[in-house]
Amino acid sequence: MKGLTATDAELEQLPRNAQDILSLACLGLNYLSIAATLSVPLGTVRSRLHRARARVAAMRAAQAVR
Repeated sequence: MKGLTATDAELEQLPRNAQDILSLACLGLNYLSIAATLSVPLGTVRSRLHRARARVAAMRAAQAVR
């Protein structure tokens, strides 16, 4: 799941902080660069990115069931 990217429609359904982190990760920034860009601790980047990826995966799973 590490390489999971999100579409614009999926990003719009996420909280703003998750959108920002996932967008930066999709652009190829590493965790330290994301933390510096957003002025948040590295652990915050890791946890928010994990939750954002999990939410996108859940959205996709729900769509697959339909």
